[in-house]
Amino acid sequence: MTDFFGEQGILFYENVLTSTKTLISSGLWKDINLRSIEKWTEYFESNEEKTLCGLLLDSLTFRSRVQTQALLSNIIEKSIPQATLKSNITFNNSLQKILTEQYPGANKDIIKIVPVISDMDPPTKSGPLVARLYKKEIGVNEKFMEWPWKLENHADTVKLVVFIDDFIGTGDQFLEFLDRFFPTGNFKDGTEYIYAPLGACQSGVNHIIKNAPRIKICQSELIKKENYFFSGLSSRYKELDDRFADNLRLVYLEFLNKVGLKSLKNKFGYGDLELTYAYSHGTPNATLPIFWAANKNYQPAFSR
Repeated sequence: MTDFFGEQGILFYENVLTSTKTLISSGLWKDINLRSIEKWTEYFESNEEKTLCGLLLDSLTFRSRVQTQALLSNIIEKSIPQATLKSNITFNNSLQKILTEQYPGANKDIIKIVPVISDMDPPTKSGPLVARLYKKEIGVNEKFMEWPWKLENHADTVKLVVFIDDFIGTGDQFLEFLDRFFPTGNFKDGTEYIYAPLGACQSGVNHIIKNAPRIKICQSELIKKENYFFSGLSSRYKELDDRFADNLRLVYLEFLNKVGLKSLKNKFGYGDLELTYAYSHGTPNATLPIFWAANKNYQPAFSR
């Protein structure tokens, strides 16, 4: 349905842009800089580009600081306790209360929260960043936190290991992490291992379950294939068919070329996941780089 690139698409773009500005000014998306969004939309000039911009913004899932705090709380209050219901782990209090105690006593040796990171990664990587969010936003005591290469120091006492991250895309990065720190599936008997990202793609979750069945996964949000920007377009917009999605891909690639992003390796996001997902603290690399890739001539809507 290529006529959507005409007046109908422009009207759609204008309505979505108005709605986006309302979300920002109302405070629901207060962590987004309105001027940055306005500046970003100026790069979209032709009718086709404006239609692309409107669809991108309409598909955007943005998690503000407050919403991210709610995702963190959901993992601690519900997801992890539900994942451990069938295990032999028992606590004399709620997990949230235990993790936020000022003086946790022996519990700090029983539970370890581990950021997904390698020993060569900088502290700006998502794992350590999420660890700081757990501490700052919901008050998790840092005495429960541990680096993955130091877990062996607690082998005699730890009963629950929670790996934290902000996002599962393909699942490859987490499996590489396991290979680095748990070669040949070297997990301790009697210890529960949970991977608790804030958000996750269903395909990535399935990939990890298949290759690391010992790990339980509990995310706050699950993204399914119909939410992928291009391949899920006809599922989200019944009036737009697959042919329109193919044409929109070409508009997208031509736009990347125009703004100097032709040499990008993963033009459709890491693993070609085509996501339109962002947090106030950063954007997953599986999200379309049109949202976050930058150069001297192009300032994106969000940062990585």
